[in-house]
Amino acid sequence: MSSSGDRTVTLDFPACLAADFRDDLPLAVRAVDEVLEAVAVSDSFAPLEERSPGLRGNDWSNYLRCSEARMVHAARLLRTVGLTTGRVLDYGAYFGNFSLMMRAKGFEVDAIDSFETYRPSLNPILDLLQRRGIRTLDFSHTGRELEGLVAASYDLVMCMGVIEHIPHTPRLLLAALARMLKPGGVLIMDTPNLAQLANRQRLARGEPVMTPIAIQFHAAIPFEGHHREYTADEMAWMIQATGLELAALDLFNYSAYVHETLAGRDAINHWRMVANPTMRELVMIAALKPAVDAPLVRRQWRELFTDAEDYWRNRLPAEISSESGDAIVGNELLLVDLQEGVAERDRILAKVQADCNQMVSTRDAELSDLRDRLGLLQHAFNMTPSERLKRFWQRLTGAATEKSRN
Repeated sequence: MSSSGDRTVTLDFPACLAADFRDDLPLAVRAVDEVLEAVAVSDSFAPLEERSPGLRGNDWSNYLRCSEARMVHAARLLRTVGLTTGRVLDYGAYFGNFSLMMRAKGFEVDAIDSFETYRPSLNPILDLLQRRGIRTLDFSHTGRELEGLVAASYDLVMCMGVIEHIPHTPRLLLAALARMLKPGGVLIMDTPNLAQLANRQRLARGEPVMTPIAIQFHAAIPFEGHHREYTADEMAWMIQATGLELAALDLFNYSAYVHETLAGRDAINHWRMVANPTMRELVMIAALKPAVDAPLVRRQWRELFTDAEDYWRNRLPAEISSESGDAIVGNELLLVDLQEGVAERDRILAKVQADCNQMVSTRDAELSDLRDRLGLLQHAFNMTPSERLKRFWQRLTGAATEKSRN
């Protein structure tokens, strides 16, 4: 099903992004190259894993490579809103790949995160960012709500893959980010799409869509994994509830690029997400801070959404493009019903088999006992008459002797 009816998809990453993000992809690839070269000397990421156990054993190279898709989509949204220069705050910079890309574009960049907590794992990243002229800040000094920074200081705030980690209302985070923006400034933010197809299918199977409790249960406090993910509708609503104007919204996939090809169900899911953007993996928004005292213009995200990846849309098989989201989820629920029906049948068959085995075992025990009794009777009747008379006389005289004693 790479472009027609077979059941495989060749992803050809990152070349599949080149046609749609020709100018941005080289900068993204170069930034990730620099990050991977820097962290190659790190022999442990334990400080990152302590409060987020799901990261144990994570392949950071694959994660960062796949994030090149996030980086080029962010760059595209910047062009959509017309921002080409200025001062940037990269909130939750982590490995700094977004900071490096923005610095390469000529922006002045401040990168902020819990770098002190993550030492020594991210020490090479701090050194790299500083060599590239990026100022590094720490939440331990500024506060997570940025009380230690001057308000209205930035033309652009980037908050990439952060909001889903907030353990309480995201209102305070969004208010802090909005406060950092100059009037007319831009906020770029992305987060996993709660309504993505994989989540719909997991729920249909009765499985969790957030961090499995077995991973979170023994995490150090505060747990830094995903607490809450959001739909496109929710992201648009929160942005406008914060007093920002929604300027653009994007929906796309990225983590599948860890594979060279997709097959079977994964391939079908890939095309379903191409056909239905609301099923895609990530939501990314661009928002504007209105001028002082300017009225807030409220817009629906669907009227702002434009699909950025012609590469995939132009290859969409006809039989997939005609499917609706409701039909897909309905099919998944039907599959679950069938699976549960088969499981119930198997449980009934297992019970019947166990009952039959018990009945056979009881029957065999009774037959064995009966054979033993028949053997004793047969032995008694096989004795000669004189032997039977002798035993009868012994029982009789024995009983008489016992009676005389009494």
